[in-house]
Amino acid sequence: MVALSKFGSWTDCVVRRDSVVCIEGYPRCANTYSVAAFRISQDDFTSHIGRHTHLAGNVLRALDFGIPTLVLIREPRSAVSSLKIFDPDQSLEACLQAYIRFYSSLLDHRHRFVTAEFQEVTGAFDKVLGRLTAATGKEFRPFENDEPTKEACFRLVEEMDRRVNHKDTVTETQVARPSEVRKALRVEVEEQLGRSDLRPLVEEAGRIYEAFLHGKSALDPS
Repeated sequence: MVALSKFGSWTDCVVRRDSVVCIEGYPRCANTYSVAAFRISQDDFTSHIGRHTHLAGNVLRALDFGIPTLVLIREPRSAVSSLKIFDPDQSLEACLQAYIRFYSSLLDHRHRFVTAEFQEVTGAFDKVLGRLTAATGKEFRPFENDEPTKEACFRLVEEMDRRVNHKDTVTETQVARPSEVRKALRVEVEEQLGRSDLRPLVEEAGRIYEAFLHGKSALDPS
């Protein structure tokens, strides 16, 4: 059993025995969009979701409790670049190490949860939720993958951003929806990821990403 004390100040987001679902991933992997989409699809949803700790321990805790679990993943360069823009004080080395630590900790357990890649989450959450339903046998309401529903998700995402940041407007470098501000900044950050000193970490993160999606060994560079 994973000790609750491991989660520090994230106790409101830590999986509980009565949690309906756990949705977790490295930061900037459509965590907030997934939570918004799940809530909207379930109608007047007020039950607890384990989410947003960005810690592998929360996933393992959910598995211990038998909670339906969705783990989100994104190509490492894109995920790390977005996190660096979100939190400029973090070094790229630290961001890469966190990516590697999160997913390598879960590799041996990936048969016990549903995995969804960033592009599928943001473009076809109906399929993601369908897989979660099929894998767990839970009767989740389907997600309507149409423009009005997606717009409702983005409105909820913006509301969540304002609430977290205690502001009346969204923070464009952080809000979990497409942003032209972040798009412009990402080019510069991704160029920095080409530094020779970061290459081993970038390559390791890439191998783990492939292993997570396709079942290859993360330790096999071939």
